[in-house]
Amino acid sequence: MATNGTARQPRSKRRKDTLRYYNQSDWMRPTGLGAIIAAVVLFYFGWTYVSYILASLLMPGGLFLFFYASVRHTSDADVEKERETLLRDFDSSVTGAEDYDHAVLRQPASLLTDGWIADGDARYFRRTKGGNVISDRFVRSHLFFTRDALLVCAREVSITEMDADTGAGYTDRTMRIPFADIRSAGLDEERVRVTLTKGGKPATMSTCTLVLTGAAGDLLRLPARNDMDASAFCDAVNRRVKEGK
Repeated sequence: MATNGTARQPRSKRRKDTLRYYNQSDWMRPTGLGAIIAAVVLFYFGWTYVSYILASLLMPGGLFLFFYASVRHTSDADVEKERETLLRDFDSSVTGAEDYDHAVLRQPASLLTDGWIADGDARYFRRTKGGNVISDRFVRSHLFFTRDALLVCAREVSITEMDADTGAGYTDRTMRIPFADIRSAGLDEERVRVTLTKGGKPATMSTCTLVLTGAAGDLLRLPARNDMDASAFCDAVNRRVKEGK
C-alpha cells in the first residue's frame, strides 16, 4: 500500500530554503569574513592613507557579504532538522501503532535504518561540509519480525517538496513479506556517479542498500545505513529463512 503526498506542494518559505540549499554558493561568508579581518589589520597596522582608504572599503563590503550570506544561508544541519520534522510523526506512528499485535512478534529483533537515494526521483545533489554527497530524496524504514513474515514500514521524503505543516512531499509504503518467499538478505554497497546541482561538476555518491532476494529476483531494496545493526538484521533474516526450509 502506498500513499503519495507530493501533489500540489505549496511554495512555502521552508521549501524555498531547502531548494536554495542545493543551489547556494558557500564563498560569500568566508570571503566577507576575510575582508573584515583584512580591514581590521589595515586599520591597526596600516602606515599610509591608501591602507586606511582600502580598509574603509573592505569593512562595509565584508560586513555586507557576511551578514547577507548568513541570513540566506541554509546549512546541512538546517536540512537535517527539516527532514527529521517530517519523519518524526512517521516514526511515532510506526513504533506506537496499536494495530500491531505484539503477541505475534516472533522476537524483539527489528531494524530502524535509512539512507539517501542516488537515482530514481532524485533531482538535486550537494556535497556536505563533511565531504559526503547527498540528494533530495531520503528513505527511512522500520522492519519488524513477525511469526511468519517480515513487516516493512517505509517513508520516502522529498527534501525539496516536503512541507511539515501540510504533510506533503512524501510517499509511504507498508509491506508484509513472508519468510517463505525470501531466499536471502544482504547489504549492497555502491558508488554512484552523480552531477552536483551547484556548478554541474561530477561527484561520487556512496550508497548502501538492504536487499531481500526471492526466487524470481529482488523482493525489496531499501536505502540503509552500512552499520552493525543492519548486518545483524540481515544475519537474523537469513537464519530465519534457513530454519523455515
